[in-house]
Amino acid sequence: MAPSNTGWKTGEQLEFLLANEPSYKRCQANKTLDLFWQRVFDSWYTQWPIVPTATLTRAHGFLEATKMAKKSRDKVCDPFRAAPS
Repeated sequence: MAPSNTGWKTGEQLEFLLANEPSYKRCQANKTLDLFWQRVFDSWYTQWPIVPTATLTRAHGFLEATKMAKKSRDKVCDPFRAAPS
């Protein structure tokens, strides 16, 4: 069972990291951490993909596009509106 206070990671993610600690120490001693990190990152992102970030990026892009459209609408000259004095 994972500890309740895990900071930025979930309990399941903490368990995953702790399970990989012996391999980390072995690879560190053998100077093969590049292989270790490749395996860990592959496993990590398979289990916890970064889907919400992509969703947030799309939402942010939509918000920015909406703001830009409003700004350009505000700059369009309306022939029926009185000219600024």
